[in-house]
Amino acid sequence: VSKHFFLLNRRLDSKIGVVGQNITLPCKYRVNHQNDITTMCWGWGSCPSSWCSQTILWTDGRRVTERQSSRYRLEGNFAQGDVSLTIVNAAEADGGMYCCRVEIPGWFNDQIFVLLENIPGG
Repeated sequence: VSKHFFLLNRRLDSKIGVVGQNITLPCKYRVNHQNDITTMCWGWGSCPSSWCSQTILWTDGRRVTERQSSRYRLEGNFAQGDVSLTIVNAAEADGGMYCCRVEIPGWFNDQIFVLLENIPGG
């Protein structure tokens, strides 16, 4: 019996992978000019009022500056605002809430809630 992972956020509800395979959690922001590139973090759990709680990956906008495990990777194009998180060789323990926080000035425009669940069967 394989375990399926599902991704849920405000705009997306789709199956994205199975245990033992790589899973990519999408997170993108608009980059019109070089100076739009900004810091961001991926955290475990819900998004707090600023930054990330239980940070698993941090970037200065141009490169990864902190990573809790080599299984967490950003393989997208930073210059185009693609900071999607790839979890290599996903395990059941990877299920739960993830937070992608892009530090963009303003109210509530820097949060993306991602829920990753283990779904038995199928």
